[in-house]
Amino acid sequence: MASYLIQRTTKSCCPIIPVDASRLQDMLATEDPLCRNWIETTGFRANPGTLCLVPTPQGSLERVLIGTNEDSLWDYAGLPEKLPPGTYRLDASAPEDHGPKAALGWLLGTYCFSRYKN
Repeated sequence: MASYLIQRTTKSCCPIIPVDASRLQDMLATEDPLCRNWIETTGFRANPGTLCLVPTPQGSLERVLIGTNEDSLWDYAGLPEKLPPGTYRLDASAPEDHGPKAALGWLLGTYCFSRYKN
């Protein structure tokens, strides 16, 4: 498994932005046309646990959108497996209760019981 790290905030961290499906259209209205087109073209609908990797104009990873719902713990559990190796942080725009859920979901997503495996 590749290595990952979640940090509180630094400039080199890629933000993870939770998006509820009911707020997706409002969020898209605030995006620049290039980013909005990318999100729409990828088919991101903010369904729980789905991702949209948003690139910069140069092609590197700018941010990650993740579809969430009220019980967001399991939405974050798939991130370690789905994301490319890197350093990530939960965006400051995330609801306050998502911090602990994101951390626990991330940890559960990286856990592998291997005691009886060769």
